[in-house]
Amino acid sequence: GDGPEAAALRQQAAREAILDRVIFTGFQNNALDYLAAFDVFILASRSEGLPRVVLEAMLVNTAVIGSRVVGTEELISPDDTGLLFEYGDVAQLAQHLVTLWQD
Repeated sequence: GDGPEAAALRQQAAREAILDRVIFTGFQNNALDYLAAFDVFILASRSEGLPRVVLEAMLVNTAVIGSRVVGTEELISPDDTGLLFEYGDVAQLAQHLVTLWQD
């Protein structure tokens, strides 16, 4: 959204030289349109309740990768409905992205 971190996030994108590839949309009422446009949806949370967004991504047939935490891991069946990685394991997350890219 356009919350209190918007300016800092834009500055970070500029520092990383990716500002031309990042779209800051602000608040949107219908996340399904965005989820359907994604190649992959990643939920890299340290903790979750029951993440509805994972179900929404699955609903629109977007590939899902989630951290292996309570809530997310109950929704994702590895190699069937998505892929799981250990929270904080960036190498495993990157490998999942490579796997999906090659598939």
